[in-house]
Amino acid sequence: MKQVLVTIYILLLILSGCSDETTNPIPEDKSLKLRFTDGYPAEQCWAILYSEDGSTVIKTVAFSGDTEIDFGNIETERVTITIVRPNYSGTKKFYYIDTYNSVTKGLWTFRGSGNSSPIGSVRINQSFPFDHYDYRIFGVENSGVAYLGGFDGSQYTCNDIGIRRIIEQGKISIYNAVYNLVGGYGYYSWNPNQTFNNGTLNEYLVTLNRPLTQYNLQVSKPINRLFVNSAIDNDSKIFMLFYDRADTNTLNHKVLLPNDLTVINYQTNCAYTSIDKTFNYIKISSTKPDVLNIPDTYINANYNAGTNSYDNILINGIGDFIRCSWSNRHLYSDSTTIWNVNATKNATSLKRVVLPTEVSSQIPNFVDSELYKYGVTVFDYNTTSTFDEYINVFLKNTDGKTNLYTESFYYTKND
Repeated sequence: MKQVLVTIYILLLILSGCSDETTNPIPEDKSLKLRFTDGYPAEQCWAILYSEDGSTVIKTVAFSGDTEIDFGNIETERVTITIVRPNYSGTKKFYYIDTYNSVTKGLWTFRGSGNSSPIGSVRINQSFPFDHYDYRIFGVENSGVAYLGGFDGSQYTCNDIGIRRIIEQGKISIYNAVYNLVGGYGYYSWNPNQTFNNGTLNEYLVTLNRPLTQYNLQVSKPINRLFVNSAIDNDSKIFMLFYDRADTNTLNHKVLLPNDLTVINYQTNCAYTSIDKTFNYIKISSTKPDVLNIPDTYINANYNAGTNSYDNILINGIGDFIRCSWSNRHLYSDSTTIWNVNATKNATSLKRVVLPTEVSSQIPNFVDSELYKYGVTVFDYNTTSTFDEYINVFLKNTDGKTNLYTESFYYTKND
């Protein structure tokens, strides 16, 4: 039996055709402020300001948690920014380094993923009509667990789920489902606004007796993962409704969803991963998904090990911006660095800036020459068409913004 842990959040995921990307539709702001919010890591992080070409470090600021850094007024039109932050996957520690090449100033907002440690935990005990099932979903707001593997029964209990963020203090909403995808049947329950106590294990008994309905989804390309998530009663609460390890031999997929549950939207996420490529497509709609047309966009590049650069970068199709990545995870298992450099889609060559010694010396296992190619990616959103537009929509002036996009796509050439 395989357990798949899926944390769902609006991210932004993680984040055409116009050659003049230096035009900024927002009037120039000479000041540069970086706001970190929504549970940014409490361990030490760094914000590093560089000259536009990345050759000169202007200022380095260490910080932790939710805060705001004011770099003051800067006369040059553009700068390069690098953020260094730690994160954990289980007990393994990662250092993420995100560089934004040649960007405009203003107020930027970087959002965390909730508290660095759980504020409490949840254990859900499901009961449902006796039958044979192969999927169980335990969904709590902005997080969820899917269990895969056939079994006969009428009860199932999930492992404890750590909760890092809730929208309404003292309340948590829960969506649960169990289904047999081959047979096309299953059941669900929706339990909104359950009492949640911080600092303890919260246990819930839920009865799944409302039938799921089978729908057919046609996808234009083979995929091997399929999710349907939903904002049910609040735009800020996302629930996993459906998961399938999709069959790459077919373009037609069964989906089991509630027919009598009113939701704000459906967020259909399909992906494909192989040795040489990964793509991910998301469509947000007010109706149940029926057809997904995945863009025919891809990216290529040559890697120059001598200069640690991606050269001859070429996008085929439509995109907003590109990202080149490096990592040392092939060498270390206890503490790993992943470095992403984000830039205009017109860039044909990208390399890393140099970290100040005061930062690089604090990152375990960090040796710049040991960072190896980790993929080149093209991103596309239906609400933006350039790197500047992406930053203005997703990273600037974001207070109160919702519905930032309804379609997104990325394609990575894996290395």
